[in-house]
Amino acid sequence: MEVFSGLRMFSPAQGIAALERIMTSTHVQAGVSEITDSNIIKTVFRQGRYMDEMKSSSQEARKYEQFDYLVEEIKQAKSSEEREIKIQKYIEAVLKDTLSLPSTDVLDIDQNFADMGVDSLMGMEMKNRFQ
Repeated sequence: MEVFSGLRMFSPAQGIAALERIMTSTHVQAGVSEITDSNIIKTVFRQGRYMDEMKSSSQEARKYEQFDYLVEEIKQAKSSEEREIKIQKYIEAVLKDTLSLPSTDVLDIDQNFADMGVDSLMGMEMKNRFQ
């Protein structure tokens, strides 16, 4: 049964498989659909959504590389204070990236996330990056 032109409902088994895949991913948002009209795919490619997703994936890869760099930096730190400073700078960089703030902005470390403008979705994005 087609719900919208070019989109079709899928079976409960397909839905469960899609849910399992979504729940094991690190994405904050996801959508699932069965596309029966190739023109929809062409439209998505033309509008650049696919390229935006590819760009997002490469940014995610860079975030993981940054985390690996942090791990090495922490291992090489000579004192607990130095480790704490490195971790604090990393957390600050993630927060600035999440809030789309310039890296030159100064954050008040005593201010809570809600007062900085972090909403629940941003909090989940940050949690996923820290995990």
